[in-house]
Amino acid sequence: NPANVWARFVDTAVSRYKPGGLIAQQQGWPAGVGVTHWEMWNEPDLLNFWDGTTADYARLLKVGYLAAKNADPNAQIIFGGLAVVYNPYDIPFLSSVLAIYDQDPTAVQFNYFHDILALHNYSYAYRSWRAVYIAGRRLAARNLTNAIWLNETGVPVWDDYPGPVCEPNSPYRATMTEQADFIIQSTLYAAYAGAENIFFFQLYDDCGNVALNPPYFPPEQCASGPPPDYAGDAFGFFRNEVGAACYANHPAAGTARPSLAAFQTLTDYFRNVEALWRLRPGGAQEWVAFYRPDTQSRMVGLWALTNVGQTAVITSTNSAQTGLLIHPDGLTETITAANGVFTLTLPAATNTNTPTDLPINPIGGRPYLLIEPDTMPPTVAVAAPPIAAVSVVVQWSGQDLGSGMASYDVLVSRDNSFPTAWLLDTTAVSGVYPVEMGHTYTFRVMGQDKAGNVSGETAVTVVAPILDKTLYLPSVTR
Repeated sequence: NPANVWARFVDTAVSRYKPGGLIAQQQGWPAGVGVTHWEMWNEPDLLNFWDGTTADYARLLKVGYLAAKNADPNAQIIFGGLAVVYNPYDIPFLSSVLAIYDQDPTAVQFNYFHDILALHNYSYAYRSWRAVYIAGRRLAARNLTNAIWLNETGVPVWDDYPGPVCEPNSPYRATMTEQADFIIQSTLYAAYAGAENIFFFQLYDDCGNVALNPPYFPPEQCASGPPPDYAGDAFGFFRNEVGAACYANHPAAGTARPSLAAFQTLTDYFRNVEALWRLRPGGAQEWVAFYRPDTQSRMVGLWALTNVGQTAVITSTNSAQTGLLIHPDGLTETITAANGVFTLTLPAATNTNTPTDLPINPIGGRPYLLIEPDTMPPTVAVAAPPIAAVSVVVQWSGQDLGSGMASYDVLVSRDNSFPTAWLLDTTAVSGVYPVEMGHTYTFRVMGQDKAGNVSGETAVTVVAPILDKTLYLPSVTR
């Protein structure tokens, strides 16, 4: 529609920058080079960025999606990153937009007008899990499999220039050490909940919320009182370099903060993983486990949730009883299990800058990553009624804390005969088997985990008796 200014703008932008588009042709870009993902606005749930209604944004996203796909059918359209993800049970703006699309007869055909849902989360590590989880539930309720990105997450520091170094209680900030801890915790939370991509804000200190370039003010001079408006937002992995547009006066300009080492630790070890399980022992510890198929190893992130140190006792998954313990700064050490368990001291959480529901701190204590191969077999169980007449429902289950269950083999023998296969390499956890009166059936189950370890056999026996007709035929009286 030429009269639709927004549609025309999106069409022009996508046509210009897409692979094979106008700029690619003018500049001779190689095939496939260009802009492939387009986010439709930023934080439309904040008045600072969007002063229209929810319905207005739903219209903007729909038109933008259709126009972009018309210009480039391969374009990936991102729902504008949402900032208000702190409601314990909902993401209100998202729910409202999806509800509008529920009434749109073309919404299903066009994937509810987005391919990727973007979320933002700052300062609260555990909310990265909650935001992604809730968003996933809202999409699943509509049979949508759209990817979820946490495309902004981070926390600024107060104890380094240009942070307010004289204000240790500065709201929503953290120390440099706590910022490094946040990076690991936010990543594990979001990845466990199903986030496909995670972006950190940010590589360096941009001009933040206070566009100033104050002189460097060292913490040791705080007693004499800092100058007014001397602080900014220090989000960066790196301090700004000399000559930057703002915050350029650090005596160690351009150097890295501890958060960089934490990020590099993730890029070194936290790759190609699948979510495995999550536990909160005693409500004061966080354990988040992942399995890495290419190395057949389990990784568990562990940290204290409260301002009290914790002792973690975690079962080992390998016969050698050794594990690689990784610290947030990238340092590693080999540790040994005793009697099949690792015992770790988890440092207390220290961040109290951000309002939260105690006793859980907004950022947990220093996290560890524990990596070990999975060489231990799973455990399996099987159950069935002891007596059956025409058919029997057999149920089985397995548990494997190292890589997760992959499949089961279920065998059956009649009257102690040699077992024969009933279900092989199945992911089912129950089945119905026909029986004949006067025979005994034994069901044997073995399980295999994702690392290839096979359990021992467990069995259950079912009797199909010959029924006494005087007991089971109907009684008729006249």
